[in-house]
Order: sequence, then C-alpha cells, then structure tokens
Amino acid sequence: MEYYYLDGIDKKGPFSKEEILSKNLSNETLVFHEGISNWTPLENCEKLKEPIFKEPQIQENQIATEKTKIINEPKKIRIPSILFLIAFLGLSILLSYFYTTNKKENDLKIINAKVEEIFNGKDEICDYQIGYLKGKLQKPSLFSPQDNEDNRLVEYYECESGGWTVLSLKKVINGFEYLNNYSTNMGFKVVESNYKPGVDFGYGYSSRGYSVPTYRGTVQNAYKEAMECISVEKENKPFVAGSYSKIKTFDEITTDFYTISNVEPTKYSDGTVNLKTWESMGEASVFNINWIVWYKISGKHFEIVELKNVFNKLWLKYSLISGLIATLIFFLIKYRKKIALQVT
Repeated sequence: MEYYYLDGIDKKGPFSKEEILSKNLSNETLVFHEGISNWTPLENCEKLKEPIFKEPQIQENQIATEKTKIINEPKKIRIPSILFLIAFLGLSILLSYFYTTNKKENDLKIINAKVEEIFNGKDEICDYQIGYLKGKLQKPSLFSPQDNEDNRLVEYYECESGGWTVLSLKKVINGFEYLNNYSTNMGFKVVESNYKPGVDFGYGYSSRGYSVPTYRGTVQNAYKEAMECISVEKENKPFVAGSYSKIKTFDEITTDFYTISNVEPTKYSDGTVNLKTWESMGEASVFNINWIVWYKISGKHFEIVELKNVFNKLWLKYSLISGLIATLIFFLIKYRKKIALQVT
C-alpha cells in the first residue's frame, strides 16, 4: 500500500509504510492512502498504527559475509570414536611387545648369571662323590685285563657296587660339556708283601723267614687316590668343593623364557665332541707303580635354549590385559558425563 503526506502545500510520496514511519513525522501531519476519502492526521490513521511484520530476509551483504566466513574457516575433520579405540588397542599390543621383549632379555641375563654362579669364576669345575666299596679281590683269570704296560696283574678287584663318581662341567663354544667319570674295577701290580726266607747258619741253626710289606696300599686307598688324581690334582685346578650337586642338577636351571637343555652342538671346535650324548667305548685308567684303577666316561652337551612359544603366549597375555584396560578407559572417557556416582 502506498502512503502520501503533506509538507506544507507540497504532496510527498508515494512511500511504503516502513518509509513513511521512518521519517518521524509529527502526529498532526496529514497523510493519505488508498481506502480513505480525505487527508487524515497521522495520529488518526489506523493503518499506520498497525505493527509492521517483516519476513525474515538475509541481506546481500550478510550473505556475502557468511560466505567469506565459511571460506576462511578451516575445514574440520570428524574422526569416528571407534578409530580412537582401535588406536588404543594397537598401542596396547605394541607396548606389550616391547615389555615382553624386555622381560626376555632380562631372563637371558638372569640365567647367564646363574650359570656363572655355578662356575665360580672358572671355565671348568669338577667335584666328586665316593661310596662304600663292595667287591672281590682275587687272583686274575685268563680273561682279566692287564695293567697299563700289558703285564699280568698280581691281584684283580672286581667292583660290584660303590666306587667313585667325578662330575665335571666345562665351557665350550656355544655351550657346556658335562662329563660323568665313574670308576669300575682295579688291580694290584705288586704283591702285598715279599717273603724273605731265613738264613741257614749250619750246625742245625737257622733264622726264621719274614714278610716285607710293599706298601701298595688298600683297595679303598687306591680308588681314593685315583679319584683325586682326575679331580683335585688336575693341572688346571677345576676342583670346587661342594659343587657336585650343582653340576648334577645343571640342566634344571630355568627361567620364564630359557632353560638348560641337552642338545646336539650348534657350534663346535677341535677337541670337543660333536654329539648330544656319548659314552666311552673302552675304559680309561689311573695308575702308579703299585696299582691301576679303571673308569668310564659319559658326556652330554648342554646349551641355553629358549623355551618354545613362551614369548608369543606372554605377549598375547599382556596384550589382552592391557587391551582390556585401554578399552575400559576409553569408554569411561567417552561416557563420563552419563555416569553418575553416588556415595551413600
């Protein structure tokens, strides 16, 4: 609708309702619009008293401002929360791997320390054990062994039980050599005593004969001296008193990741046996001018071996535990506003 007003005798217009109201005309100003027959004072014009209803419109400059704002604002990337959970779980698995690896390295140091404790600063150690002897000392038969010089023995001792055992443990390339030296039989090379006959003085007088001991020693002493010869008296002095049980149970040393195992050598050098276990075909001997003691040797090769699948099992275990903790923390953070704790 178009509006007009009188400025003195001049007619002004047409104007819209908004425009004529914006001019702040006095209430006595005469206005005219379609629908009335005469000029009417502004204060009596009902149409101009009605409220103005504007349809919401966005001005062009406002639109331009909004467009500029949208262009200048950095684009925001929305990351699904499930990706954060996946990242937490991946981090848990990675940390579990490093933790398990570190534990494995520490276990290797621990088992090496236990081994060094047994060796007591040496490259070879040995110790012995001797039992009560039971056997028969008799004249040698046709099939009895001869002494170290292939001479016939004076007496032969067939050991039924007892005797000695010397255990030794030696460091070799990439492992350890375990030797079990155990006595068998022995023999005397000289008689226990020599008989000296009496002297005939004639006229029916003569001295009585007598026996002179050879000091060959007893069977027990022969075994004991032979045992000490291959243990206490060895040139490299490997004897360590009290180490017998430690050597015997050497393969019982273990940790979470490693153990001492009897295996075929992975590396070997001249002078070492390239077998997992072995036993001497014949008998070795210890002897002096009075006696000879035979013994046998059996051996094993030990190495520090990693226990199979332990690493994977522990890695899986730690991954599950840390993954469960990470998942719990994730959901606590995500839904912390929905969780209400009340202490009563």
